[in-house]
Amino acid sequence: MKKTIFFQIIFSLTLLIQGCNTSTCTNRNPIFEEYSPDSKKYRTELINQLNHEDKSRLTYWFHDYKKTGNRESLYFKVKGKYLCAIMVVNIDGANTLQDLRKKKGVTYRGAEFVNLKYEIIHDSTVTEFRLISYERMID
Repeated sequence: MKKTIFFQIIFSLTLLIQGCNTSTCTNRNPIFEEYSPDSKKYRTELINQLNHEDKSRLTYWFHDYKKTGNRESLYFKVKGKYLCAIMVVNIDGANTLQDLRKKKGVTYRGAEFVNLKYEIIHDSTVTEFRLISYERMID
């Protein structure tokens, strides 16, 4: 009897831990494997893939923060039904996320950004995502 209860507890804890890691997904797109998320080729492919996804079902998980010169970017793991990629979102000039910026994102890794809104700038010279807003962050 004690053995059965012990195994049920272990099994339940395992399911709980796995359920918390919802940012995990498997990439099946060779372009995302071959190119860096910072590259124009990767971003162009990401835009193409986003156009085939149900936007209401996409989830965004904070992955990294980088500042190069005056340029600040957030890296998100984007997960959809057929999508598993990294999205680099430019936050230059945005007057938001001051604590995340101050801590350089360290304590925010894995946080979900709910209802993330961004604009896509895509022309012959640039392909980028710029932060507009988000509803809330679940850390």
